[in-house]
Amino acid sequence: MKDFPYAINLADLLQAAESDQTLFPFLIAPVVQNRLRRRIEPEYPDTESLVLECPPEQAEAIIEVIRLRYPASRLRCYKGRTRR
Repeated sequence: MKDFPYAINLADLLQAAESDQTLFPFLIAPVVQNRLRRRIEPEYPDTESLVLECPPEQAEAIIEVIRLRYPASRLRCYKGRTRR
């Protein structure tokens, strides 16, 4: 699998989606058509993430919207292999 520019932690996303009915269907679903997953840190299972399949500018905008509602400690996002 090729390297990826942006991803969102899958466990955090699923937990947030339970209480936020707009986050996944309207913001995330359009940019994860193939449901590509990647483990950011192979030794930690809780770093399984969903790759954002969109241009970097769009991914940055999505993450900025996410940050308006969720701090980095509640919904982890990654740029490459680093937290964003």
